[in-house]
Amino acid sequence: MNNPVHRQRIRKCGWLRKQGGMVKTWHRRWFCLNGDCLFYFSKEDDLKALGSIFLPGNRVVEHAFNPDDPDKFLLEIFPDKKEKRVTGSVQSKMTPNHDTFLLWAATADERDTWIKALRKVMHAPFGGAIFGQSLQDTMAYERRYCRKVPFIITHSVEFLRQYGMEVEGIFRLAGRTSLIKDYKEKFDCAEKVKFDISEIDVHSVASLMKMYLRELPDSIIPSQNYQKFMNIALNFQDARDLDSKMEVVVEANLAISEIPDENYNSLSFLCTFFHEVGEKSAINKMTHLNLGTVLGPNILRNVSEVNTPELLMATADLTQQLAYMMICYPEKIFTKETESPPQVPVDTLLDLTTEEDTKDIGNILQPLTDDNILNRPLIRTSLLEELKDIQFADNDVFTSPQNDLSPLSDMSDKTSSSADNMCDDNAEIDRPIAPKRKSKLERGRRVSERAKNDPCPPSPTSPTLYKPDRSSLIKRNRNSLEINGSENVMRNHESQWNRKTVHGTHEEDKQSKLKQEVRDLSRTIDDLKRKKEEQISAMKMKYDKQIKSLSTQLDTMKDKYEKRVAALEKSKKDEIRNLCIKLESERLSKNDAVNRVVELQAQLQQYQSQFGELGSK
Repeated sequence: MNNPVHRQRIRKCGWLRKQGGMVKTWHRRWFCLNGDCLFYFSKEDDLKALGSIFLPGNRVVEHAFNPDDPDKFLLEIFPDKKEKRVTGSVQSKMTPNHDTFLLWAATADERDTWIKALRKVMHAPFGGAIFGQSLQDTMAYERRYCRKVPFIITHSVEFLRQYGMEVEGIFRLAGRTSLIKDYKEKFDCAEKVKFDISEIDVHSVASLMKMYLRELPDSIIPSQNYQKFMNIALNFQDARDLDSKMEVVVEANLAISEIPDENYNSLSFLCTFFHEVGEKSAINKMTHLNLGTVLGPNILRNVSEVNTPELLMATADLTQQLAYMMICYPEKIFTKETESPPQVPVDTLLDLTTEEDTKDIGNILQPLTDDNILNRPLIRTSLLEELKDIQFADNDVFTSPQNDLSPLSDMSDKTSSSADNMCDDNAEIDRPIAPKRKSKLERGRRVSERAKNDPCPPSPTSPTLYKPDRSSLIKRNRNSLEINGSENVMRNHESQWNRKTVHGTHEEDKQSKLKQEVRDLSRTIDDLKRKKEEQISAMKMKYDKQIKSLSTQLDTMKDKYEKRVAALEKSKKDEIRNLCIKLESERLSKNDAVNRVVELQAQLQQYQSQFGELGSK
């Protein structure tokens, strides 16, 4: 155990009492948390462990305080019946000799420290043990789900934004202690937590979020930047005009961009939410300054020194001013753009085509039939349009290579027929017209005539039947050019007119749709204005009635208090009169007594002058 290399692997060690044996007696043992196991020894320097507890798949809880045994601070380790992440099955016993392990710590702080360390081993790999865990360690798990802020903060804020924005005293009033403790254990044990308004109140969720921020090992604003932000808070407090305050806000913007991204995102998220809460201060009674008082100690702490109550009281004013500034101006302070966590694709990576692409590809891969030619995408349309505008030297040049077995000839016939059918169905589409095939008889006659006039007829073995010379082609093409040219010009003019007509129709449709949308929007605006005026008039009537009732109540209370004052004045005057009479009677009685005393003293002197003093005899 004294080996330094071995001791570096130990996360925590200390003395605990373990219950065991047939009579359940307590034995003092030295426990060491090493890796995924909790070892216990008879002595601190023993090299051989008495036993071990494998922690993953188990749970640890603290026992409630027992007034009969006030010195026992108990914690229990037992199998998690819901846990199937490690072994895939639930074991009835932890070890052959123990169903559970009951341990006894010397103090409550020691017990809480052990529970926190054990839960970190049991539940941290699954997103648990977040209370008391650093923000960086928590976000290392949260990034798996593409989160930029811890789940406990986002989940709490979603609940509070839905149910607590108008609750009076939010973040100031405390929640139920037992409920907060229960939800804290659920988050620490990596259980699925769902806030239900019928079971949990708004103040308990707000207190749970404050507890999480308070138990972070280091504050959201790291302690190494403590003095810098304290100086910023002091400058903001001393600023007297708005321009000076804005200069401090710019300084805070530069300083806040230096903290880590995890801290920056969480602080920006919190301050933005607190700003929204403060905007409804007329209802929830929590102004931006009140929220700064609540948030300040939770986002900036000096963990390098002992946080005595005197130090917290001395710096409370500055932390309040710092949080107040961040809540009032979140859009000017938090302007840094942080990198988003990598997005994990959820769809199949092999499906790279959209529904439109799949449909088109399916049409292209279908076998070529008469029906498919009409329904498939017009891939050859652009090619035929280009061929239509070309002035061929001879029509036979286009048709001569084709024979009865040529697939292109069949394709041209089918395309021309399909194009005619489609033009009849939809006149807006300008289909190209395929060249008309000549019959076999006409082609045979042309070939025979050209063969007779050819001085050099082709040999029987020649692959080409006929090859006209350039002069003959030019002569024959003059007549064909005039006819085909006029036909092509007419087709071009007709197609252009059709395009212009279709384009003009589309433009008119667009303009009519835009006009209709403008009319609908103007009608909607008029309706909204009318509803707004009705609401304003209704609210005005409501407030007039309230003002009248309040003025009536004020007059009634005024009359009541005037009568009360008059009665008090009258009673006071009667009391003063009676007291004066009493004092006057007492004065008269005192004067009578004084006169009587004077007379008696005169008689006594006269008696003494006649008879002498009474004591002398």
